Amino acid sequence: MKKIFSLLLILFQPLLSSFTLVGEGVRGKVFQHTQEDGKTIAIKTYHNKQELEEKYGVEDLSNVFAEDGTSFKAVHAYNVSQQLDHPAILKIYAIKNKIEANGQVHTCLEMEYVEGKTLLITEPASQSLDQAVKNALTLINALQYGFTQNLIYIDLWPGNIMFDQEDALKLIDIEDFFSLDLFLDDPQANRQNIHREFLQRVIKALVKILACAPLSEENIHALGELLVAVLVPYGDKIDQPVTSDSAALFMTLLDDLHEVISGLNR
Repeated sequence: MKKIFSLLLILFQPLLSSFTLVGEGVRGKVFQHTQEDGKTIAIKTYHNKQELEEKYGVEDLSNVFAEDGTSFKAVHAYNVSQQLDHPAILKIYAIKNKIEANGQVHTCLEMEYVEGKTLLITEPASQSLDQAVKNALTLINALQYGFTQNLIYIDLWPGNIMFDQEDALKLIDIEDFFSLDLFLDDPQANRQNIHREFLQRVIKALVKILACAPLSEENIHALGELLVAVLVPYGDKIDQPVTSDSAALFMTLLDDLHEVISGLNR
């Protein structure tokens, strides 16, 4: 019996090893998977109804899943990804539902695989100044590109920013892109501080990215103050609810941040 089990393990080892867990969070798990053609992709499986009920005690899931168990977040991420084509924004190839033996449904996204680490766990002074500046400008360009598609990246934080093995930046968790029209159509969602919240997140992310370069704490603090000062001339504009002019306002402000950061390498 032991010999038979060992033989089965040898036969199925390639299949088992083609899926490797590389991340897990509140929304689900991410696996590295090597396809038959040799291409490596990432597969994100969203928590299903049973898992959310058991792990997080969520009871009302009517706004989380469709009747067939499909995750609304996964559908949103896939649909948004079809609007985006930028080298610094993670690509999503396909969306599928996987039905388990117990009838539970897992919605899965087949995505671009990025081998590296997030900004959250990247050590300070681990990159050159040139690379850190390049990454900061890349983030600004990616966010500006989103605005050309009328999309704002709501939940920008270090865990959503990755560096690949060459330290190049990649923006992940595409479900955090939302149409600005969402705020125009929903007065309740259109809080007065959407502009300021977004810009504060951007500045914090930029400072943390630049802190990956060998800068002193004093220089990093001064840089943060310099970036915050960019917002001052815009005064009340960034404390107003979202309007049809918001994309243009964000683009202008990001241009100003871009100019300040570009000057660090001059």
